[in-house]
Amino acid sequence: MIYKKLLILAGALFPISLVAVSFIYPAFTGEDSQWFGFNRLTVAELGEIPFVAVCMFALVFILLRTNTLNQDGSDLLWKIPADVERIGVHVVHDEMLELVIHSLFWRLLLLAEGSAGVSLSYRILSVLSGVVFVNLLADFCRTHIKSHRFFFMVSVLSGGYILLFFGDVENYSMTAAMVMWYILVSSRALAAPSGSARHLYSASILLGTAMCFHLQAVLLVPSLVYLAFRTSPRSWKAILPPVLIPFLITGLCMLILDLTGILPLEHLWIYSHATAHGGDIGSVLPPLSKPYYLEMLNLMVLLFPSVVLLPFVPALAEGNRAPIVSFLSVALCPLLLLPLGWKAALGVLNDWNLYAIVAVPGSVLVWYVITEQQDIKKGWLMPFVFISFLSTFMWIWQNHAPRG
Repeated sequence: MIYKKLLILAGALFPISLVAVSFIYPAFTGEDSQWFGFNRLTVAELGEIPFVAVCMFALVFILLRTNTLNQDGSDLLWKIPADVERIGVHVVHDEMLELVIHSLFWRLLLLAEGSAGVSLSYRILSVLSGVVFVNLLADFCRTHIKSHRFFFMVSVLSGGYILLFFGDVENYSMTAAMVMWYILVSSRALAAPSGSARHLYSASILLGTAMCFHLQAVLLVPSLVYLAFRTSPRSWKAILPPVLIPFLITGLCMLILDLTGILPLEHLWIYSHATAHGGDIGSVLPPLSKPYYLEMLNLMVLLFPSVVLLPFVPALAEGNRAPIVSFLSVALCPLLLLPLGWKAALGVLNDWNLYAIVAVPGSVLVWYVITEQQDIKKGWLMPFVFISFLSTFMWIWQNHAPRG
């Protein structure tokens, strides 16, 4: 038992120690490298050992898996078995592919282990989503970050939204990975205009798939419009098809579920959050109270610590006219409507994973602009990154700690 605790502690402290070393090392060295930017740990170039890095993250995700479920997560533990027995899968319109995959994966686990619980299937897929997310982020980093790559990676991953990948029993982990994939492919479209048509349509299909995983991804459609406008001939005939594809994919998914008798289409209006449960707008609007929005601000800082740096992004990006900056800005702005205009039905902190998607383009935007800004001494920002990492680790540990 003591060895297991030591292994968990070692896995948890490793990334924090790495950040601390990166902060302390500049005091003794002035050397630079592509990845680390302000220290000389070049033998561990993350871009050269993606497999090792991904395995490390997977180990940390598993060892520090969450043992804390909110009400929706607890409900899934009985809803999925009940509906799997009744119709084969548990699914609602808001989270179609997330729930279908979780239902089918749980059924596969039952074949291998007759007593496997729903929470186990969620934890496995959550960790796998985290592995995919980190790999996609590393790919974005290798493609677009010229120097200080380690700084960029650690900074982006220092936010509390990564709790999605620590065995979270909710329907947002795979969606977050899909959103990162969409950002990566979109950035390639912007960086390579000669091959942009292929990347544009790939991004369009990915966004449509992400919307099938969770309808909240529809808030990224304005970024797809911007992408189409930047990479296509500026005519509606060229822009409209890739913009319509996500809606066609989502509609097709709903139609298939309806025709198979799994999820009647009329449930979209009656039961979906997206339609405010039959048009009851008041049920999804947050209370216009100071305590509520102060609590929401606190949650945003926990999920996305670099949100406090967001007001400085326009000034910092003034000399950086890269289209990726505008794309990420357009992606982020509609997502900010979630914390501003969508009610946390379970309570702000209990509904944290609903708002976690905001941090994906937000963190990438802030740290991309800062990393590419040559006039900023990255070492001065390491205390901020370290505090962010420490805050996130404390949240992870609190959720991991056994419940009495």
